[in-house]
Amino acid sequence: MLSYKKKSYLILFLIGSAVLFLIYKMYLEDILTLQNLQLHHQALKHFASEHPLQIVLSYLAIYVMISCLAFFPVAILMALTGGALFGFWPGIALVCLGSTLGATTAFLIARHFFRDFFQRRYRRKLEMINEEIKKDGAFYLFILRVTPIFPFAAVNLLMALTPMRLKTFFIGSFMGFLPGTAAYVNAGVQLSLIKNVNDILTPSLIFSVVLLAVIPLIARKGVHYFKEHHAK
Repeated sequence: MLSYKKKSYLILFLIGSAVLFLIYKMYLEDILTLQNLQLHHQALKHFASEHPLQIVLSYLAIYVMISCLAFFPVAILMALTGGALFGFWPGIALVCLGSTLGATTAFLIARHFFRDFFQRRYRRKLEMINEEIKKDGAFYLFILRVTPIFPFAAVNLLMALTPMRLKTFFIGSFMGFLPGTAAYVNAGVQLSLIKNVNDILTPSLIFSVVLLAVIPLIARKGVHYFKEHHAK
C-alpha cells in the first residue's frame, strides 16, 4: 500500500492535473486552435525573432507540462507551432526534447508512486518481463514510441513499473519520437497549407511510421534465426 505521504502527494498531483484540464477546457480550448495559429503566425514569428531566448524557454516549459499531463490535442498544436516558429531542424529538436522531458517527468512520478508496490505484488509473474526489459528494454521502448497506435501516457506508466533505467528511457523515448515529430514539425513549416490537423497523419504516413517500427523487429528476429541455425 502507498504510504500516507505518497497518497497525499498523489492526490495533490491529480487535483492539480484536473484543475489544469478544466482551465484548458473552459478558457483555452477555443483559443488554442489551428485557425488561430495560422491567423497569428506572423505576429508570433516576429515576437520570436525579437525575444528568441524567452520564446524558446517558454515553449519548452509549456511542452514539457502538456507532455507530462498527456494533453494530446494541445501537443499536436504545439508541434505545429514549433515548426512554424523555429523551422524544421530546430523545431524537431525542441519538440523531441520537450516531449521526452515531459514523458520522463511522468515516468518518474509513476515510478515513485507505483513501481515498488507493483513489483512486490506481482514479483514472480514479472520475472520474465523484468529480464527482457533489462536486456532489450531500449529496443522495446523504441518500437512502442515510434508506432503511433500505442498511447503516450500508457507507455510512460508501463515502463515506469519495470526496472528500466532512467537514461535508457530518456534516450529511447527521444529516438522513438523523431519520426512522428518530423511529420508534425514539417507540417508546421508549411502551416498555411494545412486545412485540418487530421490531414497530417494520412494512412500512408501512418503505414510508413509503422513500417519503420517493424523493420528493426524483423531484422532482430532474422539475426537471431541466423545465429541459431549457423550454430547448428
